[in-house]
Formats: sequence, C-alpha cells, structure tokens
Amino acid sequence: MLDDLVRIVSQARTANLPIALDLTKSDLSSRDEQILRAVNPDVIVAGEQLTKHQVPFGVLIGADHAFRVWSSLETGFLHS
Repeated sequence: MLDDLVRIVSQARTANLPIALDLTKSDLSSRDEQILRAVNPDVIVAGEQLTKHQVPFGVLIGADHAFRVWSSLETGFLHS
C-alpha cells in the first residue's frame, strides 16, 4: 500500500502538484514517521488528536513554498 502511495506521489510531483497529507486522526507519533518520510508532503493537516480531544484544534503544517502566497503584507490576508 505504501509503495502505491509513493508511486502516486511521484506522478503528482512530476506534474508539479502539491502533496497534502491528512493526519487529523494521528498524534504525529513515531508510527507516522514512515509515511511522512516516504511522502514528504508539502502540507500536513493535523487536528484534535494532538490535544487528545481536550480542546478544538486544527493546524496546517507546511513547507515555506506552500504558504508563500500568504507571506507578505499585501497578500497575507487573502482567502482561497
């Protein structure tokens, strides 16, 4: 299964498509390391599992290039 995912990600990268990985059900522990290293996503989506559902929480973690459009005063508040 991981091999199939790596193949798909490789095809997407060849087409210059960004890769996002939904880990909202994960606590980002070491058991996720293999998929993170294999996929090397541009953006990781994480959620309430990081707080053990004690508080509402969501976060986007990403490479600089993934958030470049929001990195200046002129574009920092753009909505997509």
